[in-house]
Amino acid sequence: MKTELELLFFVDSKLRSEVIKIFNNYNIFVESPELDRTSEVTFNFKVPLDKCINYNTVKVIYEYLEKQLKIDSIGEKINFICSDDEYMQSPLFVLDSTGNSQNAFLEDKEQSFIRKHFAKFAD
Repeated sequence: MKTELELLFFVDSKLRSEVIKIFNNYNIFVESPELDRTSEVTFNFKVPLDKCINYNTVKVIYEYLEKQLKIDSIGEKINFICSDDEYMQSPLFVLDSTGNSQNAFLEDKEQSFIRKHFAKFAD
């Protein structure tokens, strides 16, 4: 299974090369985003996480971006990419559900509990 961290943030276009440089210092290669009509550029890229580059590495970069470059918001999403075999064999992806069968629903006993214990508040 591969794990990747998808990042999204905006930065002043003047800081574009400095952002790229800090990621490159950690062997994370980022393409330069295109300039548009605004003074900001959008960085949206994926960082493969492995033994060399992990979330702690990214946290160090975040701290630099926040303190030195004043980037106050960085969106992130973690993607897990696995083969069909990895998916089928992993207990993390097992989901037992009663939602597919009407006969499998449990009897709802909540009403009697509510009536019995909270009737005194209704008066």
